[in-house]
Amino acid sequence: MPFARPRTTLLAVSFALLALMGSRSARALEPGEMDPQPFDNLLKKYVADGKVDYSRWKEAGTAELDAYLDSLGAYDLTRVMGKEPKAAVLMNAYHAWAIRQIIEHYPVKSVNDIPGFFDKNTRKIAGQERTLNEIEAALVELIPHEPEFALALSNGSAGGPRMVEEALSSDNFMKRMNAVMKETAALKRVHYDPKTNEMHLPPQVVKYLPQYEALPQGFIGKWGENLTLSDVMAWSTKHPKIVENPVDWSLNGLPEHTRPLK
Repeated sequence: MPFARPRTTLLAVSFALLALMGSRSARALEPGEMDPQPFDNLLKKYVADGKVDYSRWKEAGTAELDAYLDSLGAYDLTRVMGKEPKAAVLMNAYHAWAIRQIIEHYPVKSVNDIPGFFDKNTRKIAGQERTLNEIEAALVELIPHEPEFALALSNGSAGGPRMVEEALSSDNFMKRMNAVMKETAALKRVHYDPKTNEMHLPPQVVKYLPQYEALPQGFIGKWGENLTLSDVMAWSTKHPKIVENPVDWSLNGLPEHTRPLK
């Protein structure tokens, strides 16, 4: 008679395997990749519909955010091989440092009211003191073939890329890149005006247009599936004038009376 393994043992093993598989799929990080969960938890707590509850965050304190920024400062980017996990770390760092500066100076009406917000104030990120502009420059160097990253880089302004309630990781990086292009196109922030022969583009696209055009497929190849056929044809045949969309520099903050349920 063959040996019968006790049913309880089989069930226990099955549950253990399911738990292990669930934990792996939940994180799905590359070996050596920095865990974004601490920052992800903060974003889910204080961000709603692309806006940040700076008032409540300041009231609660920045100990957790500072601890995360400190861990970013000590993190060695060479610990992970892929470009996407490195880019995810730098983009999370950009958002965390931008938020920390805003909370420090809150209430402010605009990030432009914070001296040195983009180009002077530094935080140690991956072993180097960096400004927001320097973090962005590092991203350009790291992922020149993904210039759409700039559309996912929230700079704290209401008219800029919206803050998302999820930290970036290698697991969701390309999904976010595709989503921001679709969202930008759906909001008509990339559109052709046949009356004036002008192609209207967000500043984040205008800034990196040389990078788009340097790609084998060019700008229209990168964006084509998100645009209308008339926009594609106009870009290819009419050589439209590039017009940069204006930016609303007011703060991307929730009104102080707003308390999203978390």
